[in-house]
Formats: sequence, C-alpha cells, structure tokens
Amino acid sequence: MLHECGIGFPLAPFDKGGIEAPLGMTVTNAMLIQIILVIFSLFVLAKVSLRFRERKISLKEFIFWIVFWLAVMLVVILPETTTLAANLVGVGRGSDLAVYLSVVVLFYLVFRIFVKLDNIDAAITKVVRKEALEEVEKDKSSFASSSVSFAAEASKDRKALEDRSAYTKASEDREKNRK
Repeated sequence: MLHECGIGFPLAPFDKGGIEAPLGMTVTNAMLIQIILVIFSLFVLAKVSLRFRERKISLKEFIFWIVFWLAVMLVVILPETTTLAANLVGVGRGSDLAVYLSVVVLFYLVFRIFVKLDNIDAAITKVVRKEALEEVEKDKSSFASSSVSFAAEASKDRKALEDRSAYTKASEDREKNRK
C-alpha cells in the first residue's frame, strides 16, 4: 500500500484492498477521494488564475481563493493537520473544525453576495431614474415644439378659414347685388 511505501497518505482502518495502480502500488478508496479532491482543487486554482489574468477578479479575491484552495489541498493530502489545528483552537476533532470553518466561510460569502446585490440594485435604480427623467425632458421638449408647430398650423388654418369666409361672404354679396 502507499502508506507502506512511505508516501505518507493516512489510510482509514476500514480500507481493505483497493485499485491496482501503475508501479505495483495499490490505491485505496480513501486515496481515491484524495486524488479526486486534489485534481479538483488544481482545476479550481487554474480557473482562479485565469479569471485573475482576464481581470475578472481583484488581487484581493485572487489571493483569498488561492490561499483557500491551497488549504483545501493541504487538508486533503494531510488530514491529520485538521486534528492538530482543532486541538490548538479547542475543538475536539479535525472534521468538526473543517465543518465550522466551512460554515463561517459560506456565511461570509453569502454576506458578500447580499452586499453586491444591494449595490447592483442601487445602481439599477439610479440608471432607471436617470433614463426616466431624460425621457420626461425629451417628451416635454417634443411636446413644446409640437405645440408651437400645432399653434402655427392652427393659426394658418384659422387664416385660411377667415379668408374662405371672407371670400364666401364676398361671393354672396355679389350674388345679391346681381339680383
């Protein structure tokens, strides 16, 4: 087994047998989950680095996530470190400490999401108000110019009506004079 080869991966006492790996080593079920979690952590570290290079996350966020995923890898590779850390802070078992820290990190991330949502909501409200005020100003200026043009048209129509009325009256007067 790997533990017997001196690699240092602790094996659970209930693990019997395993999967044959290259070089005659046996990978136990406990080792398999460790390998999967390390590969997953490396994948996430690559994604974090890519997002930082694309300037999608800040330096502070980049450092936070790098430290977090490196700590995950450390705990996966050396699970006894959680027990040592748990004893230092007065928690009974390392797995309990991992759960407590996970809950704290999750609550912190939820808090940050709520703050960002509030900021986005305020920004959207500001933009919508600005657009609405601009639309009202546009409508007012459009109404004022259309009112002026409407008044000018009405004035022309009134003049044309007066001219028509005057013409009609003059025609009627001529008709009367002829008779």
